[in-house]
Amino acid sequence: MKIAVVSFYAVSNIGDKILTDTVCWMLKKNGHQPSVVDIDARYAFRYSGLCGKIERKIVPYFIKRDTEKRINSYFTSAFRGKDLILFAGGQIINMAISNCSQNIYRITKIAEQMGIPIAYNAVGMAGNAYDGPKGRYLKYALSSQNVISITARERIAEINQFLISKEAPCKATLVSDTAVWCSTCYNIKHDEKARIVGINVISEKSLTPYYNGAIDPIEIYVSIYKILRSIGYDCKFFTNGVPRDMLTVKEILKRLHLRTEGNVLYPSHTMKGSSFVKLLSSMSFIVSSRLHTSICAYSLKIPTVAFSWDDKIQAFYSHISCPERCLDISRLQNHHGYLSTLVSKVMTEGYDEQLYNAHCESIANSLASINKWFL
Repeated sequence: MKIAVVSFYAVSNIGDKILTDTVCWMLKKNGHQPSVVDIDARYAFRYSGLCGKIERKIVPYFIKRDTEKRINSYFTSAFRGKDLILFAGGQIINMAISNCSQNIYRITKIAEQMGIPIAYNAVGMAGNAYDGPKGRYLKYALSSQNVISITARERIAEINQFLISKEAPCKATLVSDTAVWCSTCYNIKHDEKARIVGINVISEKSLTPYYNGAIDPIEIYVSIYKILRSIGYDCKFFTNGVPRDMLTVKEILKRLHLRTEGNVLYPSHTMKGSSFVKLLSSMSFIVSSRLHTSICAYSLKIPTVAFSWDDKIQAFYSHISCPERCLDISRLQNHHGYLSTLVSKVMTEGYDEQLYNAHCESIANSLASINKWFL
């Protein structure tokens, strides 16, 4: 079966690349032929040289009709001859990203015209503007008669209540994020001799709104580094590839009076999911800030604690029955022993093996059932 796998594959955040790679790997294992389609449609404006760079900036802002035509042409061409359109996952039910919901709507309309069924795999949700234009785009898409399956990794009740109509052919069901399979997909195992503690950094602009400006994110990272160093851990900073996150790393190093060299880890190839997972495998423990750092670490069975700056992170740790591993910022600020005690506890406990296998099976069974959707 020829399947168009729709995702944020062209973004700088490595998490979307990893879940897309994993979905494609699982589909190939089941005998399908996947091809990746960028939901942002940026390839519709991919030209060579300086002229291409200028045109990609100018066209979307000043020539709306041409923009619509190119995007629709890009999707139509990408879906021609396909048996199924599969959204790979990630936070695509997103009311925050400007063109995401509109492009999902475009894809749905094209699929309806071409008679191609649609499936949503382990999708995430952000925002709650259900009654705004973006919410209406998403409700139309998720309720389309062409939709044959919807699985989600979080906020199932909200998706079913607010974004799927009563007349829709199916409701959303809960599964794990596909990236729980990344260790197997890339054939990368955790280095049992690893001694490095990785501190995963996200931009202070992401953390500040969630904590209502009550904390200084830079100082929190500085405190974490100092506490872990004081109890004997060798700590290194790293990011998921988003440029603004690296700017925050530089600010942290500045306050700690540290140089970048020897204190920051980089994947061998920043645009490859396998390189990022390989980097994680060299760590014994991770203080995570981005969801797919936590999920990939889980796949590798590396213990983690995390900043719960977004509901999706809280949902993941609750899903794996480890909600206490989301850092309590007030306790972190006021009790010196909180972090060291939590780290020691988490490293000792590891993960529940039975639950780990159940999460892997939930998404594997979901994707393996694709053929049944057509019976």
